[in-house]
Amino acid sequence: MHEWKRGIVDESAPLLRSKAREILESQQTRSAKFFDFLVMVAIGLAAIVFILETIPSIAKSASYWLTLTLNILYCFFLLEYTARIWVTRQRLSFIFSFWGLVDLIAILPLILSIFGVSLDLVMVRMLRLCLLYTSDAADEEDS
Repeated sequence: MHEWKRGIVDESAPLLRSKAREILESQQTRSAKFFDFLVMVAIGLAAIVFILETIPSIAKSASYWLTLTLNILYCFFLLEYTARIWVTRQRLSFIFSFWGLVDLIAILPLILSIFGVSLDLVMVRMLRLCLLYTSDAADEEDS
């Protein structure tokens, strides 16, 4: 099935979705492994920023940069989450799955900040590392 965009058939949409699915879900290709690495780095950076924010002297002197870094990371996580919803064949199943809910909770601070509500759930995002670790372990067992 083709996707329609402004009345014109967009032939590249199924191919793009298929490639994105391969990167986000397969964990077998080089690009998928690189993306998983980027997610792990982003989670690690978010955890480091979270820790640095608990140190009063650092939080006071670097507040702007810490907040900016977290906002950039939240945007990355939001893009990843929406991309995962876009590529999955069963959207509701993904959204209400354990890892889908973990991802949603992890980006809640960004979504809520749009409405002026402050919330910090960086540690929840670290649960995502568990999925990446378990999928890597499963891949090694399959080899």
